[in-house]
Amino acid sequence: MAGVHCEICGGNLVAASKSTMFVCEHCGIQYPKNKVRRMFFKDAGVDSNAPATKEEMDRFHHMVEKYFKEENFVDAENTTNRILSANPDDKIGNYYFDILCKMKMDFQIERGTLVKYIGKEAIVRIPKIVTAIDNSAFKNNNIIEEIFVPQGVLSLGHDAFNNCPKLKKVELPISTTFIGYRCFFNCTALVDINITDNLKFLGDYAFAQCESLKNIHISKKLTAINRHTFASCSSLENIEIAANITAIGCGAFKDCKKLKSIGSVEKVPFIGENAFKGCDSMEHISVKEHRFMSNGWEKYQEENQMKY
Repeated sequence: MAGVHCEICGGNLVAASKSTMFVCEHCGIQYPKNKVRRMFFKDAGVDSNAPATKEEMDRFHHMVEKYFKEENFVDAENTTNRILSANPDDKIGNYYFDILCKMKMDFQIERGTLVKYIGKEAIVRIPKIVTAIDNSAFKNNNIIEEIFVPQGVLSLGHDAFNNCPKLKKVELPISTTFIGYRCFFNCTALVDINITDNLKFLGDYAFAQCESLKNIHISKKLTAINRHTFASCSSLENIEIAANITAIGCGAFKDCKKLKSIGSVEKVPFIGENAFKGCDSMEHISVKEHRFMSNGWEKYQEENQMKY
């Protein structure tokens, strides 16, 4: 869903403080609430100023409440428009209008993809109409602390949450199969994230420099841990490598100073250069030399006095 935009310059309209007016962020032009309402619902396809009986209004109130509970915002818009077209001063209609307007201004959603979050909330619940989070959607956001991703979201794009310094908790649905490159890079406060067994791809540097992350689950459907995926996760203590992992990329666990165990890597055919360099607390890794491709393994195995 697109936001409400200025008719002159195309800037976002935001509610003015201490006023019922809306103001363009770009040019400063003010719009009265009734005009913004007409702009907001211009494509709703419902006749304006249509009368309604009390029974009809009660039914519309029940419907809009139901749609909001289900996060069916398309029908919620249409129903809210029907309420306000019958009675512009209806309290319930105006209440839901304000919620819809704020949501449209907080989330830029296009064809199910969350393109950008521009809200100011610390705890963010992504609308259920979203099926994908776009590249850089939350990048460099220094406000968000918790993210709740709804069921149905398939992918988190590259850099989606890159450099969100206050982000502590991320709740992912079982539908998520893709986490892109640098997705949570430098999320230094991240402590809690659930990775389900449906995840099939975890990009390079996905959790690099998440220095507060202590434990993480590796999906059974992952076949590779890519380059620098967990590099500089200085609080990471334990991680269990799934049996079907065929590759551990260069620098995958580099400088994970508290990492003690990753499970068996005996059957992993490829381990990249410096995959475990700087893992000072690593107790023992059991490998067979011939299992490794020519990738500098011998060099850092010797430097770190690792046994096989």
